[in-house]
Order: sequence, then structure tokens, then C-alpha cells
Amino acid sequence: MAALAGITVLAVVANLWWIAANRRGLPFDIDESGYLQRTIRDADALRGGLGQLVQAVRQPDPQAPLVPVVGGFVRSLTHAGPYKMLGVEQLFTVVLAIATYLAATKAMARRWAVLAAAVVLALPGAIDGGRRFDFVLPAAALVTAALAAQLGAADFASTPRALTWGVLLGLATLTRTMVLGLIPALLIAAVVRLIAVRAGRRQLLNVGGGVVLGFAVALTWYSATWRNVADYLFSYGYGVRAAGYGQGYPVWDPNWWTARLGSAANNEIYFPLSLALGVCAGLGVAGLLARWRAGARAATDPGARRELRRARLAGNPATVAVYVFVGYLALSSTRNHGSGFELTLIPAAVILTLAAASRAGRAAWPVALAVCSVAAVFSLAADSGLVPGSRSATRSVSLGPVGIKVLDSRGPLFRYAQLTFGGCPSLTRCMGGPPPTTDDQYLVRWLTAAHAGAGLIHGDALARDREPVVFFATQDPFFNTNSVDLAYQLGFHQQLPTGLLRPPAQAGLSLVGQLETPRLGQPNLVIVGTPSRVPRPRAFSPVRDPRPVRVALRADGFHQIGHLTLPDGRVMQLWWKERGPAIPTSPVKPSPSAPPGRGAAGGNRSMHPFTGA
Repeated sequence: MAALAGITVLAVVANLWWIAANRRGLPFDIDESGYLQRTIRDADALRGGLGQLVQAVRQPDPQAPLVPVVGGFVRSLTHAGPYKMLGVEQLFTVVLAIATYLAATKAMARRWAVLAAAVVLALPGAIDGGRRFDFVLPAAALVTAALAAQLGAADFASTPRALTWGVLLGLATLTRTMVLGLIPALLIAAVVRLIAVRAGRRQLLNVGGGVVLGFAVALTWYSATWRNVADYLFSYGYGVRAAGYGQGYPVWDPNWWTARLGSAANNEIYFPLSLALGVCAGLGVAGLLARWRAGARAATDPGARRELRRARLAGNPATVAVYVFVGYLALSSTRNHGSGFELTLIPAAVILTLAAASRAGRAAWPVALAVCSVAAVFSLAADSGLVPGSRSATRSVSLGPVGIKVLDSRGPLFRYAQLTFGGCPSLTRCMGGPPPTTDDQYLVRWLTAAHAGAGLIHGDALARDREPVVFFATQDPFFNTNSVDLAYQLGFHQQLPTGLLRPPAQAGLSLVGQLETPRLGQPNLVIVGTPSRVPRPRAFSPVRDPRPVRVALRADGFHQIGHLTLPDGRVMQLWWKERGPAIPTSPVKPSPSAPPGRGAAGGNRSMHPFTGA
């Protein structure tokens, strides 16, 4: 356990150091902005007690509540600002390390289990998850914890262990809604195990009790939000909107079966650890074939062979294998590649790989220890920018037609920016507007733009003695409902009601109808401008042509009151209509202690699901 504790502390310290050195002062991506708003909403609700927190969390919302609630408790105790709130992810780094170790000890010796935890903590996907505020790492941590509890429950003969498993299943569904697609994999693995051991009545009752308890835990949130979640999953997960987040293949196409492997290797594992795990997998396959041949020779009659197969299905490695296989099929069934979807499965796959290698004979341990340790150290050092030449560069290796990243130490924010700004190798070379010196400076301009937009909204509404209700007809990866709302919370400690003005065919209403429908909020301020020429950020804008929006705004009595120039040179216009609730007699003034990039945040109803829930 001392080795596990040391590895975990090293990972946490490396993440906290990297956050302090590289994230402070830079913008948050669209998902981080939304999640931070919910976190500080929950922290504010805690001032009124747990009842008020429950009321806030159960507002209709497709975004899972566990991370914001945990962050809310941390903020209420520490008063941490948004950059320090990134440290909340380190709690889940610890959970992931312990869960991986505990699950691994059920399938291999302890020294192999420590190695499995070290490999998982060194995964670039896990490292990135600990350095941004989102749901990727918490989902992987809680699902792995549920798997560990399932292996610990063995054949579900113990009621307390079965109920613990159920609680963790329920908590896992509250980390990220995409986990709903992986829970059946755990349940199928449990059913296979129960069939293999010929489970009795008590075992079945324990499993049933665990499932019911997990369902009850999940219902604490899903009972209030299931319609929003269903709409979200069946539009962005399996509906027409999923087309914008990944390539789809028919099931008979080999790409259907391999796309997730490629995505995991390129985004969550990288080449060094992929190679190390490949070596361990090779050792495991060789050892497995040798054992099967020996077992087949020992089992001379059909009955003995059936019992041997049953015993294998009843083992912990088989449970992990069934979970990994069924979970992989579930991920492959959606074309939405999201952000870090595969990381939820990878700890189990690492456990399975090392469990196989651990049975390959005495020579397997030094080989696995050497290749995995070297790859893990390199991965952590490269992602922390400690490898010479890695601070601003990404390196890949080509294996025939396939390219796999070797290192990429720019951090998750810059990878997100590169992707959303059109895949530019350097943001400063690809974007319009006055050229900054570095990519950092360019991203800082977007943070400044979001805060400037929040200031204009607040000032215009204050001058007209109205509370702002804002619709965006045009938005971008770093200037959108979430980023501006977060900036508004930072500066003015108020929630900013926001929404999106959508194309009539998508909304089922004309543009004027959307502006006037009470159920949509009846905005008094609309932001509209020319969408980006780059395809990916252009896709963030709900309406691609601003001309019909301006026509609708004039027809509905709006008039232009101001404008804001974005870092790429495009101009966002602010249009106002005299309506909305009056500002209270003592309006909230900007806080001098909350400059851009510091302070607190609030809530927003309009998340853009670029990376999935």
C-alpha cells in the first residue's frame, strides 16, 4: 500500500503543479464553464442547507450532478475560485487509483495490482482529466469503483457487499449520463458470473437488492431530469445531432469494431503505454494458450471440460473481460466520440491485460515491470512538459496507415482549442485579427472577450433598469452562453439567464416566435454576428446566417445598442428590446476582488454538448 500511496501522491502533486503553472489566467472551455457554474450554484445553495441544495440539483438539466455537488461542498468549505476548483478533480484521481488497485487485487497479485494502478494514473487521458474541470475522470473513477465492488462481492453471497456495489452503481450514473450505456455491461458481467456459479436464492436476492438500491440512488436526480436526459441522449448520443461528433459506420464495417481502439490509443493512451500494454498482452496471450492446452489435456472427458469452462466464467478475469467487451460494443454503437468516453473502460482493460500477463510465468514480471514503468514515467513526464522539446510540440509515430501520438504536452485546453479552431497546428497562424505573440496570449483574448461581453450586458441592462435575459444567435468555442454566463457570475455574482436562438426548422417556431414565446424566456437582449469561417467553431453557432435574425429582431421591436469585437476580428452586435423584470432597488455592483479569471461562477441552462455529458 505504501507504493500505491506514493504513486498516487506523485500523480496528484504533478497535476496540481501543472494547473498552477499552466492553467491560471486562461479561459475555460465551453463544458468547463457550464460545469463550474453548476458547482458554484450548488455552493451558494448550501448556504440555505441541504434542502436548498437538493432543490437546486433537481432542476431540469441533462448534465450529471455528482461533480458539481462535490465541488460545491469543497467551495463552501474553502471559498476556492474557479482555477483552484480544478483541484476537485484530484479527489477522483485518488478514487481511480484505489479502485483500480482493489479491482486488480481480485485478479492478480498485489505487486501486479500496484503496477496496474500506476499505468492507469499515467494514462494521458487520466492525466488530462485531472487538469480540467469536467466529468471524464470522475466517470472513470466511479465506474472502476463499481467494478471493484462487483469483484469484491465475488458471488454476491454477502449482503453488505452487494449493497455497496449497488450504491456505487448508482453514484456512477450520477457522474456522467453516458455511463448509462455502460451499466448494462456491468450487469451482464454479473449475470454471467451468477449463471456460472449456479447462484442460489440468497445470491439472487442480494444482486436484486443491490440493483434496486443503485436505482434508488440514481433516481435522486434522474426522477427530476429524465426527460431532459432522454432528449439529450437520443439526439446527441443516438440521434441526428450525433452526426456532428464522430464518423458513423455500419456494424459489418471493420471500422465499427476498430474506431474506438484507435480513438483510445490516440487520445487516452498514446504510443508508449500502448506499446507497453501490447507487450503485456502478448505475454498474456502466450501464457493463456499454454494453460488452455494444458487444461484441455488434463480434462479428458466432456463433463470435465464443461466444468473447466464454467470455472473460468466464474473467475474474476472473466467478469472483467465480459464488462470490457460489452462496454466496448456499447461505445461503438454511438457515432458521438465525445471526450474521454473510452477512459471509462480503459482501467478495466489495463487490469485484464496485466492479469493475463501475470499468469505468463516468472519471466513475465520483470518484462512487464520494465516496459510499463518506463512508459508510465515517460507519459507523466511528457504530459507535464518535462521531456526536452515537449513543451509546445506534439509527436506522433506512423504504423502503416495509422498514426498514434507519442506525446502532447500542450494540455487539454490547447488540444480543445486546436480542434475547435479548425485543427490549426498553431492558433496564431490560423486565426484572423491582430497576431498575438503566443497561443497563450491568443486564448487570453477570448477570456477577455467573454468578460467584456458580460460587462456590456450588465451595463446596458443596468442603464435601462432591467434584468438581462440573453439569447445567442451566434456563439463560438470560447464566446458562448456558458463562457459569458460564467464571466457574468465572476463579475456580478448573479446568474445570467441565457438561451439559444435556433433555426426555425429545428425549433419548430419562427425566429420572431422564439423571441416572443414565454416558455423560452422572452429575451430582452440578443447577441448576433457573423459566424466563424472555420467549420468547427462555425458549428457552435445555432444560426449560421445573421441576416434573417436581424430582420426578425427589427420586426419584433429590437434595436441595436452596442457591439463587441472578438479576437478573430468578427463583430458581435447587441440588440435590445425594452422589457423584462426590473432590477431590484439595490443592484449588485461589480466586485473589485473578482477580475477576469478569478472569483466565483453561477448557473446556466444552455449547455453546448461538444464533449458529451
